[in-house]
Amino acid sequence: MWERSQWTQRRLCLLLLGLAAGSLSGCQPRVQFAPPPPVTVTVSQPLSQDIAVYIEERGVTEAVETVEIRARVEGYLEEIHFQDGQEVKAGDVLFVIDRKPFEADRNNAVAALRVAQAEKADAEAKYRRALPLAEKKAISQEELVEKAAAYEVSQAVIEARQADLDRAELELSYTEVKSPIDGRVGARLIDAGNFVGRSMTNHLTTVIRYDPIYATFNISERELLGLIRRGPRSDGGGELEKEKIRFYMALEDETTFSRVGHFDYADLGVESATGTFRLRGVFPNPPPSTITPGMTVRIRVPTGVIQGALLVPEAAIGADQRGRYLLIVNAEDRVERRDVSLGRKVGSMQVVDAGLKSDDWVIVEGIQFVRQGSIVRRESRPLSPPPAEITPLDTSETEPASAETESGPGPSANSPATADQP
Repeated sequence: MWERSQWTQRRLCLLLLGLAAGSLSGCQPRVQFAPPPPVTVTVSQPLSQDIAVYIEERGVTEAVETVEIRARVEGYLEEIHFQDGQEVKAGDVLFVIDRKPFEADRNNAVAALRVAQAEKADAEAKYRRALPLAEKKAISQEELVEKAAAYEVSQAVIEARQADLDRAELELSYTEVKSPIDGRVGARLIDAGNFVGRSMTNHLTTVIRYDPIYATFNISERELLGLIRRGPRSDGGGELEKEKIRFYMALEDETTFSRVGHFDYADLGVESATGTFRLRGVFPNPPPSTITPGMTVRIRVPTGVIQGALLVPEAAIGADQRGRYLLIVNAEDRVERRDVSLGRKVGSMQVVDAGLKSDDWVIVEGIQFVRQGSIVRRESRPLSPPPAEITPLDTSETEPASAETESGPGPSANSPATADQP
């Protein structure tokens, strides 16, 4: 009985302690929800800039001149006067073929010419002696005609012997095989001691001219029409001035189009099967001539200018099922969505064709932390213009300089940026 009473007292004590704890907790203030502070975003007004429109295509380089050096006379190859891959000048001797047989032929032709000259002198003397005798009727008219004919034959024989001598001297000169152009000589295909001549063994080496160098590429029919309509023309408005149509080249490992050339040749017509038109540009390529024939290159051709285009950073553009959009901060610091139509890409920036005004504040940083209708705290920052790589439709009279570095010319404050041709 006593144990049950003790257990009841313990339960009562625990109940009293619980009521006391509840009364103490009820005296504390209630926790209320506080909205988070506005997200800070970086905003910028779109950059307004003239954009140079260009065509960009892949092309292949070609040598301006390629000459196969061949033997023009038969004989044993005696000397080689170059190292494989050496730079040579026009007129440099590359090979020497055994000269002795051709010197003998030349000497024989000289002797034959001297005999013919002596025979002509004798025939001339006889003819001149016969003239007064024929006037005195001392010789017949037939004999005079024979002496005149012999004199004319002797003159023709001299001309034939002179032609033989010229041919002998020409073939003797062919024993020195020379480079007809400035360029770089390839590997020797025939070693000294071999017999060469007018056969399969007459190809000795090849010389290629590297400076300047061609680059050929194809453009579409639409791009061709744009180039024709907007290209610079002569003062009379006639044909396109090829030297004023600038081409810009970049190699596969280069990021800038710093190599400047100009239009050189256009094909005779549009290829009907592909709808493309072939163009060729010429580019300076001075030693050490880093551009070699057969390289794949990228070519840009300026075709016009978009005046006052609006540009925003590419990172500021969002995309969903409805399309591309920008987030704008209005005058009440509230986020608005703007569906936009995009144009050409210029470096890391994008041209906005529609849906944006020049005085809009575009969120350029923090777009992932806000949504439409959010209140934000803005921090403004001006946008930096993209680098200007080329200028449109250059009409300068000076010849473009070559560029051997990858960095290329720096941006100019007055030069428009560049954009792809649609």
